[in-house]
Amino acid sequence: MKDNAKPAFAAIPVRALADDRLSALHFRVLGAVAFHDRFGGNGAGCFASQARLAEYCGCHYTALSHALADLRAYGYVQTERQNENKRKRVHRVLYAQSDHFPPLSGDLDTWPAEQQSPDSCSNEQVFSCPDGQQSPGTVGRENSEATDFLSESSPIRYPVKRDNKSGETERGANFESMTALTGAVRARLKALGIPQWQLASRMQISKSQLCNLLACRRKPCPRDLHALHEFATGRMVL
Repeated sequence: MKDNAKPAFAAIPVRALADDRLSALHFRVLGAVAFHDRFGGNGAGCFASQARLAEYCGCHYTALSHALADLRAYGYVQTERQNENKRKRVHRVLYAQSDHFPPLSGDLDTWPAEQQSPDSCSNEQVFSCPDGQQSPGTVGRENSEATDFLSESSPIRYPVKRDNKSGETERGANFESMTALTGAVRARLKALGIPQWQLASRMQISKSQLCNLLACRRKPCPRDLHALHEFATGRMVL
């Protein structure tokens, strides 16, 4: 990913940190989906096209398609068809294995990994669209375009529609600050034998970016806080 690219990191499911099946690309794709899911002006849901996600992740759309298929199979992402355009998809991050969102259109995505999804672009279409024009895979609304940026590192955050507020309550009752919560998460990783530097290396990100993921520095939603609390207190089994 280029240094001047928009930040594509957001809080990811904590259980993913100890999942040896996930490669650096899986983490990049999961982070990009989480970013669009949580910070889009449309509310929850990643409406970005595969071309947009591939650009964020710095990979070819076929690699992105395989990674998304893996994340669906592993229970980290739910994909469904959009109401406005059945050929397009919306992705949602599942922060807990029990999380499942009711489909917007009643039709979950079932595209196999080896088969190209209809919203995919050809090799030439992924990175070569003229300025101001959309590729065939970007027709319809995209929450990647609905998030404004004050700077590269400070997006304007719109409220994400989440119903579960138990995370905020538990955090306030058990941790005096986000720093304390982050410290507990780091201690838990160490207790599990997952060194911070090793995890950052496997995800191919810097330790500071890993800290952002763990600390949910971009205004955490209740589900993030609840997951972090469960992990830090040892009640979440990885």
